[in-house]
Amino acid sequence: MIDVLKLINLRNFNEWTIISSIVMIAGLVFWIGWGVTYGVWMDIGVYAFSAFLFLGGFFGFLLSLAPKQEKN
Repeated sequence: MIDVLKLINLRNFNEWTIISSIVMIAGLVFWIGWGVTYGVWMDIGVYAFSAFLFLGGFFGFLLSLAPKQEKN
């Protein structure tokens, strides 16, 4: 099994890492903001949109830090 933490290298930090971090934080802020504003914490639509943003940002963050494959 591949150890994901060994593949992540902070030296590969770039603009895609920053964008992914912003998207991930936006998902959390949206979910918390919606819950505080409307008092609704269990809404499937809010969960779906928040999960889409958070997971998209999370996997984008991991992919942006992965080592780059060189082409021959």
